Amino acid sequence: MTTSPLPERPNLEQLKHQAKELLRSAREKDPVALVRFRALPALAARSAADLATLRLALHDAQSVLAREHGFPSWNALRERVEELTLQFDQAVTQFVRGSVEHRLTRAERARTLFPDLVAKDFHAALVFGEATVVARHLAADPGLATRPGGPLKWAPLLYVAHSRWVDKNSAGLIATARLLLSQGADVNTGYPWEGDPQQKLSALWAAACHARHYALAQLLLESGAQPDDGESGYHAAENGDVAMLDLLAAHGAHADGGDGARSWGNTPLFFILGHFAGLSHDAPVRRGVAWLLAHGADANRVCYPEQAAETPVHAAARHWDVPMLELLFQHGAHLRTRRADGRTPFALASLHGNIAVADWLRAHDGADELSGTERFLAAGMRGDRAKVAMMLRAEPKLRALFDRPGTKKLARELAGRRDTTALETMLDAGFDPAGTDAMGATPLHWAAFSGNLAAARILLAHGAPADVRDSTYHATPLGWTDYAEVNRPQPDGDYAGVAHALIAAGSPLPTEEEFERWGSDPIKTLVADALRERKT
Repeated sequence: MTTSPLPERPNLEQLKHQAKELLRSAREKDPVALVRFRALPALAARSAADLATLRLALHDAQSVLAREHGFPSWNALRERVEELTLQFDQAVTQFVRGSVEHRLTRAERARTLFPDLVAKDFHAALVFGEATVVARHLAADPGLATRPGGPLKWAPLLYVAHSRWVDKNSAGLIATARLLLSQGADVNTGYPWEGDPQQKLSALWAAACHARHYALAQLLLESGAQPDDGESGYHAAENGDVAMLDLLAAHGAHADGGDGARSWGNTPLFFILGHFAGLSHDAPVRRGVAWLLAHGADANRVCYPEQAAETPVHAAARHWDVPMLELLFQHGAHLRTRRADGRTPFALASLHGNIAVADWLRAHDGADELSGTERFLAAGMRGDRAKVAMMLRAEPKLRALFDRPGTKKLARELAGRRDTTALETMLDAGFDPAGTDAMGATPLHWAAFSGNLAAARILLAHGAPADVRDSTYHATPLGWTDYAEVNRPQPDGDYAGVAHALIAAGSPLPTEEEFERWGSDPIKTLVADALRERKT
């Protein structure tokens, strides 16, 4: 196949239009258009008649154009066009966003295309820590030190605090922050998370937990940053960043969150116990819990007092293990405290199928106070088929429990476990594989999210629908698989395997617009093959 070089000033919109025209012609069975699709390795050996039967999609046509111009993919072509056509202001935005969003390769590419970018632009200089350039701009306009602006409409100090160039230019970032502070920048500046003014992300949080820039966090604290800002202590503990926690404590941060805890209604200890044992954040959370308890965190602090009224022990009983409960107990945790609904840690461990913790709690305080309905659900969550069957024979009305919202919440845990005994037990007893929780998610969504191929296969075999879109993100289980594989992968998750099973079960495939936003290359490859193979 011969390739045609790009023009000196290519137009991406024109190339997109050409791809759409190629796709339209191919769908109209134009033989000249169809044969061009042999540029794709997967279609190279297909006959003209065979090509005419395929359900070609826009990304196929885009890939054809890319290969015809000598590029391995549409993304590679798009990046080259961007290099040839990128304007200075666009490069600034790309550089700044890439620098704060942990996309340094993209940021570096913008700087390579415009080597004078940092020297010319105030916000690019901020995020790179080019203090001399920042000083020059401030000399011309002192008000820049406090004026929100730039691609993200932030106060200047926030760009410095979020910068991911810590390893390359820590000293420059510190000098830049010091300069801004000397010119009146508010050390406690922040911005509302997701537009909520009650949830403010501070410059300290950005330095301490986002960029993990210890020296800059120290400067901010020494300059008067509020250590109990409702975020920094929480997320430093979540990260298991003991050095950062020590720094925060040295400047007055409280292990229970101080004023920040009052605004959230919980504490750092309770917050980080919301993670699950054995998953990707396990080790950092254990370090954070140990530090918090050693520095005075209250294992009996009641969180959300007007709602669930839970303590950290309740949170740990649901999803953690015996070593975590032992650690809390060693620091004075009460094991019999009841939540607002009357349930103890033992009841929660039992209802969540946390067998080892339930057994440990029973051995330590003799707790065994489950009601009849709770015993039924606990047996199911243990995977005790015989007991579940016996209880159903004696009281068939117990099946009505599966329709309760509280029971539907268990889908997340059942579908996430690698041991599928409890899932099969509950499904056989009447647990609805199509039931949705408060997010509108089905058990299959949660199996997809955790990359649990065994659970996905069991759910599909029990009639779980693959076409349901949740009510929160409006995505199918296949969409959740793609998101989790890129953003929240579990160490042993088989996301490609789950995607293959969902596609084989007839899962709806993404629209062209959705497909463009997906990020997992293995899953996109599976979807692309499926789109070609499914007949119109």
